[in-house]
Amino acid sequence: MYALPVTRFIPVSKKCWIPVAALIVSTSGSAIAAAKRNKQLRDQSELAVVRSTKTPSLKRLGVFVSAVICWCLGAHNTAATANCPASEPLTWVQLEAVVDGDTLLLSDGRKVRVIGANTPELGYGGKAGQPLGSEAKTAVTTFFQRGAPVGLQIGQDSADRYGRLLAHVFRYDGISLAEYLIASGLAWHLAIPPNDRYWQCLRQLEAVARKQSLGVWSHSEYVPKPVRPLSSADSGFQRMQGVVQSVNRSNTGWWLHMGDLAIRLQDRDLVYFDEVDPHRWLHQTLTIRGWVIDRSHSGGVKNKGYPPFMINLRHPAMLESIVRE
Repeated sequence: MYALPVTRFIPVSKKCWIPVAALIVSTSGSAIAAAKRNKQLRDQSELAVVRSTKTPSLKRLGVFVSAVICWCLGAHNTAATANCPASEPLTWVQLEAVVDGDTLLLSDGRKVRVIGANTPELGYGGKAGQPLGSEAKTAVTTFFQRGAPVGLQIGQDSADRYGRLLAHVFRYDGISLAEYLIASGLAWHLAIPPNDRYWQCLRQLEAVARKQSLGVWSHSEYVPKPVRPLSSADSGFQRMQGVVQSVNRSNTGWWLHMGDLAIRLQDRDLVYFDEVDPHRWLHQTLTIRGWVIDRSHSGGVKNKGYPPFMINLRHPAMLESIVRE
């Protein structure tokens, strides 16, 4: 006969779940096999079934429950419930350090780039950091209780060009890091296909933060930049604004020119737009966000008279507004 101690997590409030042990006695071979298969499960955030031949110590259980309760009560929680809860089971990992507002270092050495949010940059290599960059990092540090598990939902595109793992990141209570940062005004919402899950929810949270002039939405550094003149200093993530002067078709998509900036909308991404016709944007003022790429040193760009900078428009969430002239 085997006694299988089962640890389940039950809610004691909207902010905290605690483990409660139940004892299941079974003589069936399937129960024994199940116990053997699961004896390696140690993640306190999942259902754990562990093989044992005696009832677990109530003293040990009490200490464990008390520790979790203290952890929950001491956690920094900014919302009672998750606005953008995970849509599927999460992979729970251990957080080693916070690199910056949207990058985490795991205990196994992997770096995670948070999907759905982009925070101001910290200063590196003698380059000055952007306003609110250090505040975003501090906010992430306080968002996760030290030593607490971190839930990951890996993106369909699982890695970026720097080798970082791309994932939606969640806290023990189901609140995502992206929603926390965006709702606090410490990040801009991003939607980059195919990793665009939760984009409607995150966009709504950003609209509220923007209306309340929180964080980046009240800082003069982050108003949309005009598309002319642009310099190499304008490379990187930006919010850009200008009038579309021409719309041209290529073999792989559309090119819109406005000032020193060219916008590329590829055919592969048209599925995310609702029957868009780029010709309708001609002579209209667009406000767009994304990464500005400096191509001013390209001979082909110079010879053909193309705008020296470009930005990819891959999702409607990155197109903030269209104003008819």
